[in-house]
Amino acid sequence: MANSWSEALAGNSRIAFDANALIYFLEDLHPYGERVAQALRMLSDGGAVGFASTIVEMEILVGPLRQEDRRLVMNVRKFFDLQPNLHLTPVNSAIAQAAAEVRAQTGMKAPDAIIAATAAANRCDVIIGNDRAFASRCSVPYLVLDDFAA
Repeated sequence: MANSWSEALAGNSRIAFDANALIYFLEDLHPYGERVAQALRMLSDGGAVGFASTIVEMEILVGPLRQEDRRLVMNVRKFFDLQPNLHLTPVNSAIAQAAAEVRAQTGMKAPDAIIAATAAANRCDVIIGNDRAFASRCSVPYLVLDDFAA
């Protein structure tokens, strides 16, 4: 394992995001938000390309919609529209089939299997998130934010 977050990110040119990582960023939750911001700066600077499943977008919108917080809903939508080099990948038939295979082999929950299949389909080097159970079952390397929180 890398000693620092910067070392863990280095050399990764294709980065997928789990919903929790982007929620931490959007809510500026310390210390995770700063780490995710560093990864997003890599996208903005052109040093990497990012991917998120539309399932991630859905999961991020649930809280603001439940709270009926229109401002936060708009901020989330604006983030996905304006974040340079972050591509939302829809759940098409190929992703659904790959996710079914992941789920059958690992027992992952459907959203996690879709995120893993999306990362694999986009040839991502890593997924950034904070779900150790997901990380332990995923074939794509998963950077657990808690491992770098100290």
